[in-house]
Amino acid sequence: MKKLLNILLPLSLFWMLTASRCKKDVLPPETQDGKNTIGCYIDGELFVPGGGGLAPIKTCYYQLIYPSESGYVFQLAAKRHENNDCGLKAITITLDSIRIVEGNTYKLSFYKVGNGNGRYNHYPPVCGDPIKFETFDESSGEIYFRKFDEVNHIAAGTFWFTAVNSLGDTVKITDGRFDMEFTR
Repeated sequence: MKKLLNILLPLSLFWMLTASRCKKDVLPPETQDGKNTIGCYIDGELFVPGGGGLAPIKTCYYQLIYPSESGYVFQLAAKRHENNDCGLKAITITLDSIRIVEGNTYKLSFYKVGNGNGRYNHYPPVCGDPIKFETFDESSGEIYFRKFDEVNHIAAGTFWFTAVNSLGDTVKITDGRFDMEFTR
């Protein structure tokens, strides 16, 4: 029995360490239950919210802002702090003056009323000015709402976009997924 424990104990420890390490290196599962998860790849590098800082690391809201049937604004945002002071990465998707319908896909392009927009900001670790990227034309990206439950305030789906900065550099946000409870 002792020999069996000497074999099983190191194997179980190895499995637990490997499983916990792998869990950090994957996107959250595609769920639709309001689990408050979001993740994507930024130029092929995994991005999930987390880290230090005082501001919330992920937010989602859907609110009637303008006095009309289509006066709703939806925003999904996530941040990752690389350290407590500086080194922040953030993505934001905004749909302005759009009534969301479950099962629909919305284009992400340049920001204006009645449109969808995607942004990526990278604040360098040396506390410098942020490098700002934004979607720029009709083929810049999409957000798809697999579930949009206004009664239980759950938004779940997928997204992708390509954004450009003022120097013409691009960043690709791919394989995005979210399952968030939204505020009203």
